[in-house]
Amino acid sequence: MSVKFTYLGGMNVLIEREDGFKIVCDPYITGGANKVAKVSDLYDVDVILVTHAAFDHFGDTIDICRNSNCIVCGGAEVLRKIRKEYDLPDERWHGTTYGDRFVIDEITVSRTVFAQHGSIDNSEGIHTCWPPYGFVVQIEPGVTYYHTGDTYLYSDMKMLRELYKPNVMCVGISGITTKYSCEMSPREAAQAVGWVGADVVIPTHYPPGSPDFDKFIKHVESFSPDTKVLPEWNKPFIFTPSSVKLCE
Repeated sequence: MSVKFTYLGGMNVLIEREDGFKIVCDPYITGGANKVAKVSDLYDVDVILVTHAAFDHFGDTIDICRNSNCIVCGGAEVLRKIRKEYDLPDERWHGTTYGDRFVIDEITVSRTVFAQHGSIDNSEGIHTCWPPYGFVVQIEPGVTYYHTGDTYLYSDMKMLRELYKPNVMCVGISGITTKYSCEMSPREAAQAVGWVGADVVIPTHYPPGSPDFDKFIKHVESFSPDTKVLPEWNKPFIFTPSSVKLCE
């Protein structure tokens, strides 16, 4: 089996199984740097995974909810942010926390993991704080994706490698723009890739044309030389896990 991944800017990654089932992580298009993708391209997704309530991660969640029957998975601050504008039915919401195992269907399972960051919603003058998340998603047997969310480098990424063995991961390599904080430098992001040991990494969370992109590639060559970096925006790639066939 193979899985299609498409990077859409920010930390927005679209995942498609061969049977047509679709997951989008941190669906930020409107207001972002991607001028090719459209939010309407995501109206047929089955699941949205939102790591936290920041504008470049929560993004177009409400618009997609209004125009689809998708399930949303996130923290309490994400639900509060949605329900200020859209009455999301209970059956379409999955609240999560660290260690949660979210069985999406008979094939796909998501686990909520730590992200060393913060998440605050300040709508209507009320601060709502909640832990930010990462997600490790078994898309199907043999294909596991690690969506880091915004996080600083932390040593338990080595544990995620031992527990879940992600094949594909994304990682933030810079600030989303020069105005905002940078959770990991290109070198730290490359170290994260080395600790996780993924076959493929999608560099995310950087403005187009940033010199941090080339710096990241050079550091990956040192920290994780066997990992393939797939940088293209709006260019899907197909991941098929390696297989072993016994000789007769």
